[in-house]
Amino acid sequence: MISVLLLQIKVFLFIMAWFTIILDALHIVSVFRFRQGKLFSSDKSLVLFGASVAYILTILICGF
Repeated sequence: MISVLLLQIKVFLFIMAWFTIILDALHIVSVFRFRQGKLFSSDKSLVLFGASVAYILTILICGF
């Protein structure tokens, strides 16, 4: 039962990391397209982006 819960948490975090990457990619495209705004408005968003990329790479390399 605990292992199923941990697997569900891993899958949830994996999906949330992908959503963060997609959202940031769309934001980057809108900045280049409209030529206004900043790529990363704060250090917090940059850290979240980096953590998402690191988590996705870790899961892809090590597996679920």
